[in-house]
Amino acid sequence: MKNLPFLLVLVAFTFTSCGCHYYGFKSGLNVSSINGDDTGDTQPRLGFFGGGFAELCIDDYTSVQPEVLYSQQGVKYSDRNGYDGTIKLDYIDVPVMVKFKATKDFIIEAGPQVGFLLSAKDKYESPNNSGINDIKDDMKNIDFGANFGLNYDLQNGWLFGARYNLGLADINKNSGVNNKNGVFQFSVVFKFQ
Repeated sequence: MKNLPFLLVLVAFTFTSCGCHYYGFKSGLNVSSINGDDTGDTQPRLGFFGGGFAELCIDDYTSVQPEVLYSQQGVKYSDRNGYDGTIKLDYIDVPVMVKFKATKDFIIEAGPQVGFLLSAKDKYESPNNSGINDIKDDMKNIDFGANFGLNYDLQNGWLFGARYNLGLADINKNSGVNNKNGVFQFSVVFKFQ
């Protein structure tokens, strides 16, 4: 603990030595799925994500970008009994991306992510019945994943990005049933100094 102030100063100096700090906003389209047990009759759910970030340079090619994002995830399903529905999972995701400038225009990124479940609902329909069930008590409150992505930089503050979040943790509380999130994200990004 005695060295903590020194380490904080060292980290701050490392991030400020290159002189670039960016902040920005991003939003876009989620194409999400739930993988694992009992997911044979499912289709991806389309949803929205959006939030902010700070990009801190390590050197001219490498930076670290923590983000805070609201993310609509889940899956659509149908079963043999005539039920069609959507599992709607809403998260606050906190990815921390390491970004590498491969060329002037293209940036490769990867990093871990933790997600905090806000709500979980099962919206279902059948010829005889329909409704919405709150299933938050059946889901774990925290999710972990790994992100991999690519960004195209227009060099004017605007970027376009594609990312995949590979779920690493079981999101289901029920023992014997193992499910993990998987999300493709397509984003529009604006950053400024």
